[in-house]
Amino acid sequence: MNPDASSLSLADPESFGYLSPRRASIVLNGSQLEFAPESEVSVTGGDVSFTGTETQLAGMIVEGGNIHIHATGEQTGEVRITGKADFEMRGNLLMESARIESGGDGGGNILIQAGSMEADASAIIADNTGSENAQDGTEVRVGGMLELISGAKISSSTWSEGNECVCNDLPPFVKGGRGGFLTM
Repeated sequence: MNPDASSLSLADPESFGYLSPRRASIVLNGSQLEFAPESEVSVTGGDVSFTGTETQLAGMIVEGGNIHIHATGEQTGEVRITGKADFEMRGNLLMESARIESGGDGGGNILIQAGSMEADASAIIADNTGSENAQDGTEVRVGGMLELISGAKISSSTWSEGNECVCNDLPPFVKGGRGGFLTM
């Protein structure tokens, strides 16, 4: 390896547009992205859109991993690759004929943060399909309107002999179960 021939460039985040005042939208149109098992996947943009076609759902799948989707809008702040953002999201998340899935043995984790969300004929799934205990589940944090239409669903279930989730000191609206938890 010749370090003098490297094409890697380093610069402040601003030079790549990460901290500019205008937030770009992210659009996944007619594509299904599948990641290696137990991957950590984060999608962050001003608005985020997953739109399928007549023959192909749009979305993301990672077996037993973590999927984080943040629609920030024009809001300024830092979004960590893992975990929740510490500021109010104002962007829109649109899902039309889309699927976001992180299931498997022990389930997966899906975190969605947006100002508003519309899911039309779409699914968000973090199901436990094995014998391991579910540790996580699905968390949807929407500051405004949340619409589930045309059979859209959000699921955190079990399809195996796995034990129920061990969830202590949770607020009363969070229910622990074999498939993990669902927080809205």
